[in-house]
Amino acid sequence: MKPVLTHYPVSLEDNFFAAVFNFPYNPLPLHYHPEYELLYVIEGSGTRFIGDSLGEFESGDLCLLGSNLPHLFRNHKHYYAEGSRLRHQSITIHFTPEAFGKDFVNLSQLQKVRSLLSNAQYGLDFNGQFKLSVINKLFEILELHGLPKMLKLLEVLDELSHIKEYKLITASNIKGTDDVNAERLKKVIQYLLTNFTEEITLQQIANVACLTRTSTCRFFKERTRKSIWDFLAEVRLSHAARLLIETSSTVLSISNESGFRNISHFKRLFSEKFQCSPKEYRKQSAA
Repeated sequence: MKPVLTHYPVSLEDNFFAAVFNFPYNPLPLHYHPEYELLYVIEGSGTRFIGDSLGEFESGDLCLLGSNLPHLFRNHKHYYAEGSRLRHQSITIHFTPEAFGKDFVNLSQLQKVRSLLSNAQYGLDFNGQFKLSVINKLFEILELHGLPKMLKLLEVLDELSHIKEYKLITASNIKGTDDVNAERLKKVIQYLLTNFTEEITLQQIANVACLTRTSTCRFFKERTRKSIWDFLAEVRLSHAARLLIETSSTVLSISNESGFRNISHFKRLFSEKFQCSPKEYRKQSAA
């Protein structure tokens, strides 16, 4: 994965970055940074791409991303509609272990925190009621400065290290590196996420990448560890799953709205991903 390197200014007083982002939609492209990122979605929903993992995000999500782990959070299509009043709000904290002092995290008392940061290279999603205490502390961090702010962050990391209800986001340890292909990959993924409801040809994607069709397929697979069509299918299936929960549209209509032109093909891919039919998925979600 070779996305864009980004950097947030770190306060000299606080030694790490913490802020609330409030936008009509998340404006950040596919990117990475050397700092760890602790992210809480206050409001917003959409598709996220982390490492080689593609999935959905929604309000209330809490995740920890490791150093240089590529990620993109793109809101659903209606966030970009003219006149939309939707907002994307999140608390974002960027830090490095060195922010607490050289070799501080190597103390024996911080063994669990070291393990937490090691697992963060795969990205961590936190679940369950215990994360609510962490979320409250994130809001507190925004109001603090200096030593109290750093101690509160350390308290958050210690609490996260004891939460057992979490899952790894990606199985692969992918690191971002900045090179001439970063902008190309960003444009291709942006094109797929923007146009997935339409019929897309390999030639159209190759035109965006400014490569031949064969080179485009190889380029995308090398950097995402997914084929273009597997990635596109995952985006479409995630969108279809959301429509099954949020609307009463027919399965045929949802198949078409999600970019599938063959209902049988849609049902087969949906069953492979979710281990049930679209109708069963809707029933289970409503239960």
